[in-house]
Amino acid sequence: MLRPRTIISLYSPQYPTRPHPLADRFGMIIGLLRKGMADPRARRPLDQPRVLLLWNRLGRLAQRVAALIALATQPGGLVTPPPRVRRKPAPPADRAAPSPDAASLGALAAQGAPPAPPPPSKPARLCFPRRPGWLCAVSIDTVAAGSQLQYLLNDPEMVALLAATPALVRLLRPLCRMLAVVVPGTPPAPERPRAPRAPRPPRPRKWRPGRRVDLMALVGMGRTIPGF
Repeated sequence: MLRPRTIISLYSPQYPTRPHPLADRFGMIIGLLRKGMADPRARRPLDQPRVLLLWNRLGRLAQRVAALIALATQPGGLVTPPPRVRRKPAPPADRAAPSPDAASLGALAAQGAPPAPPPPSKPARLCFPRRPGWLCAVSIDTVAAGSQLQYLLNDPEMVALLAATPALVRLLRPLCRMLAVVVPGTPPAPERPRAPRAPRPPRPRKWRPGRRVDLMALVGMGRTIPGF
């Protein structure tokens, strides 16, 4: 009788049974953010497709952050992967000769045959605002989530972890931009140069009525009041 063999890989990381306290706190922040994002009584509610898309993205982000923190805090530390080797693109192949089917379709089109229906168009891709802190304007819970995330990033243990793990900074950067949270130890983003505006022509000065006594004096002297 053959017995099943158990294969143990020496390169698989040893994940703890309980997540790291930092990952646990980050998961609570994601839960609060999801609650405020899907609140029907929010100040500026999002539509359902965007809520579903952002809900899934935040779930994947929480899982990746928890796995990365578990790898970085294990005894061996986080092993940096080898640099990627970029391969040169293959040269474009020569154009193939037109097939007889294509020639017959061209002849049918020349004879006045109805053209083939166009391919179905792809649905429009959902986009989110790009201004910093746009997610904080959705509800009060999202504001609280941003405050808790800033408090978590300012924790000394989290600051040391961010300094030793640049991949974690890259994961958190989009969320920090949505909530207008500053990652400690990262330089501020450079301001984009603005195009110079053309000088505006001076506006004509409007006549403003003075005191009532002055208007009555003008009327009594038989002068016309400007604007009337």
